[in-house]
Amino acid sequence: MKIKQLMIYGYGKFENKFFEFHEDPLQVIYGENEAGKSTIMSFIHSILFGFPTKQQAENRYEPKKGAAYGGYLVVEDNHQLVRIERLPGKNGGNVTIELDNGTSKGEEYLQTLMSGIDKETYRSIFSFDVHGLQQIQKINSDQIGKYLFLSSIYGADTLFSIEDKLIKQQDLLYKPSGKKPELNEGLVKLKNSHNQLMDAKRQNNEYQQLLELKEELNEELTSLTLKKNGNIKKHKELEKVLSILPLLNDREWCRNQLASLQDTEDFPEEGLKQLDQLVSTLQPMEAQLYSLNRKKEDIQLEEESLMLDEDLINIVPTIQHLREQLPVFEEKQKRLIQIQQSISKLQHEITLYKQRVLPTMNDDELLTISTTIQIKESIKKSITLDQKLKHRKQMLDEQFDRTKHDLEEAEWKLSNLKEKILPDDERLKLEEQVKTQENLDIKQLHSEKQQLISEISNRKVQFKQDKKQRTIILSILSFLLFTGSLFFLLERSWLIAVVLIVVLSLALFFFKKSADYKDPFLHHLSTKLSNIEETLNEANSVQLASSSLPEAMMIVEQDTQMKLALHHEQLLYKQYEKHYEKIVKQYEEWEEEQFQSTVTLSKLIAKLQLDHNFTSETLLEAFEIIQKLQQLILEKKQNEKEYVDLQNQVAHFNNKISEVIDRFQVEGSSEYSLYELSRRCQSEVEKKDLLLKLIDKRSETEDAIGELQEKIKYLSKQKEELISKSRCADEDDFRKLAKIHQEREELLKQNLWIEKQLASEKNTIIDDSQLKSKIDLTEELTLVAQQLDVIEQSEKETRQRYSEVVVKIQEIEQNGTYSALRHSFENEKAAIRETAAQWVVKAIANDLLNKTIERHREEKLPALIGSISYFFAKLTSNSYKKVILPVGKQSFIVERYDGLKFLAEELSQATAEQLYLSIRLALVKNINNQLHLPIMIDDSFVHFDKQRTSNILRLMEELKQDNQVIYFTCHKHISATYPSENIIDLSAVQAI
Repeated sequence: MKIKQLMIYGYGKFENKFFEFHEDPLQVIYGENEAGKSTIMSFIHSILFGFPTKQQAENRYEPKKGAAYGGYLVVEDNHQLVRIERLPGKNGGNVTIELDNGTSKGEEYLQTLMSGIDKETYRSIFSFDVHGLQQIQKINSDQIGKYLFLSSIYGADTLFSIEDKLIKQQDLLYKPSGKKPELNEGLVKLKNSHNQLMDAKRQNNEYQQLLELKEELNEELTSLTLKKNGNIKKHKELEKVLSILPLLNDREWCRNQLASLQDTEDFPEEGLKQLDQLVSTLQPMEAQLYSLNRKKEDIQLEEESLMLDEDLINIVPTIQHLREQLPVFEEKQKRLIQIQQSISKLQHEITLYKQRVLPTMNDDELLTISTTIQIKESIKKSITLDQKLKHRKQMLDEQFDRTKHDLEEAEWKLSNLKEKILPDDERLKLEEQVKTQENLDIKQLHSEKQQLISEISNRKVQFKQDKKQRTIILSILSFLLFTGSLFFLLERSWLIAVVLIVVLSLALFFFKKSADYKDPFLHHLSTKLSNIEETLNEANSVQLASSSLPEAMMIVEQDTQMKLALHHEQLLYKQYEKHYEKIVKQYEEWEEEQFQSTVTLSKLIAKLQLDHNFTSETLLEAFEIIQKLQQLILEKKQNEKEYVDLQNQVAHFNNKISEVIDRFQVEGSSEYSLYELSRRCQSEVEKKDLLLKLIDKRSETEDAIGELQEKIKYLSKQKEELISKSRCADEDDFRKLAKIHQEREELLKQNLWIEKQLASEKNTIIDDSQLKSKIDLTEELTLVAQQLDVIEQSEKETRQRYSEVVVKIQEIEQNGTYSALRHSFENEKAAIRETAAQWVVKAIANDLLNKTIERHREEKLPALIGSISYFFAKLTSNSYKKVILPVGKQSFIVERYDGLKFLAEELSQATAEQLYLSIRLALVKNINNQLHLPIMIDDSFVHFDKQRTSNILRLMEELKQDNQVIYFTCHKHISATYPSENIIDLSAVQAI
């Protein structure tokens, strides 16, 4: 069996989780602590064997968030997929099993699938963890046999306590040298009670005498009863003899009468009845035979009176076919007229359409013109393209005129602006004069200097306050982020913790950057203050005066505006030139497309075989007219073909009708002639049917006559045989003999009844000495009755005396100490027997268990020890070569490669666990002969070193050849040794 899929509705921490195992039989499930490995292992146990009950100590893994409890497994067994679903319910939950063919099964099928193994057996052999590997120290030489036997029946926890439990229960009931056990105490108490009872019994002499008298009376009653039963038996025998005397006399009379009658031994049984039945059967048959012969003669006369016309009968199908086709013939004649009219109309339409497009072309040439959908689409595209080109030509003309006008206007503006601009040397001279005068505004510079000093002082104060506030905010934020990161790290919420650490790093980075931050605006104000101070220093050394400063500034400003306007107009001129060139290029593209459109249009006109004078606007209409013409021509040709076919069919039908009418010389119209011939044919067919019926009827009558004659012949033969068997000459002699036979039968019946009555008295032995006269038998019967009355009276008196003695004994027992002691003694004796029975049951069970375990150990142990040695050598890298289990020793003995031997308790913890693991795997290997179940291992190698861990991993590769191996681990380095497709990472599942 192999597990393929797990679907957990709700189990422990998992809700609505789906796991699919790889095709490889070795599946690794990796997850850190509390990732859910043990939950999945318990889920598999629960689905296969049932949920733990609330009374059990085992964890039920009920979902905390209220999800549905349970799920399903998909397993593969003998190349068949089986879906095992378990939901909450009684006795471990309700299980539903679905096979891949849709069949549904129940709990019984699951038991068959698991080969009857229960949960504890599975966990003790196939499913284990590190705690199970630490049980090796509990196994001694005697207990290994119990373990090998009981591990397939009970779980590992109860394996070593079964025998001890039985022994303890026995000891609680009885110990040979004990005092406190229940049975020991009861025996002592019973012994004391018996002694007291004997003492009381010896002290009661009257009671003893009454007991002796009771025994004597009991013997006397027994003797009287035997005598009474003997007399009763003799009395009954005499009564029976008296009752059968008349029967004996009747039997003698019957025998004499039978001897006087004629012997009828050869007379058949119920012969007279058989004769009467044969006679009564023959008489109606003979009358029926006479009637059938008369009926046959009448049928022959009627057949001879019928005369048939075979020619009319043979032509019936032809006449019937012609009559059926007559309405069709008339419809065809009407259709001929309609088609002729339609052909004339179509020819007129074709002529009109031809005059519009192709007046000189004949019909066949028109049909050769291609009018496909592709050509029609090409015509539509050509028309659309021609319209677009015309519209595009119009737009290009408008754009060309507008651009040409803008270009001429821009040339005129450029020439005017160039004339108004100052020469370069004159402009340079005016600019220097203006600049020098502007720099000498000292008062304004001082005002700007004082203003800048004030702004710099205020900015420094504000910058310090802002820097202090930012530092406080970043400090608080950093502290909160650090605290949150530490909290989520402790809670193992790795994703949130990583995010908070990243944010904390960014906050520290900005904190450091904020400490080194300098105000750029303050730097700008300081630079501007330095520039003003330098200008003031230069102004103190230069003193200029000019009355023409405003005029010079105005001239420079006007010249600047003229240059800007000139530059703007130059840009516009270049733009107009580019636009003009673009339009010219578009003209060239349009001419190329116009040429291609004209060529395409010419090709389409040539394909349609039209005159070259057609334009794109009329081409589509011409194409549709040609399509219509082709349609009309084809319709005309089809009508002409149909017209010719109908003409031939009408002529052929007329010929058939004329031929039939001429053959039978019928006058009148075609319709009347067909009707008349049909009537004649129908009459002949009816005659033929009647004749066939008469022939069938005659044949049936002849068959009935033949059958009846055979029956009459057979019955007559039986009648003759019946008479001859009885040795009679004729029927009258047979009937006389039958009367004598009937008298003999009655006498035999009476004699048989007498014999049966006598046989019913089989217990009565009748011999010649008992066959006395009726008077003698009556006297003897009276004497026996008197003796019986005397015996009954004596028995009655003896019983009365016996009752009186019993009453006196009961009074003594009820009133005296002896009665109480005896009652107490009997109760204690019954209790001791019940307790002893319990002890015997447990002793037998313990003995059977020991014998079974010993036999199992002797038969199975050698092969198992060999498997244990093989696995232990592989696990320990051949450090140990042999495992020994001596009889009577207290532990396993392992032999090292150098010959030294060690007890199991002398091994290190890891090596002892490896020995126990070898025992488990050896059990699995032996069980594989009957069944193959998945092996589940939950991190059982935590104490193994690197080499031995590698050994067990290689051994698991070997185990997967026969069993699916599911390995649960929390060690990343172990899971990394397997391909990723063989691993289910529970951390990734939780993250999703």
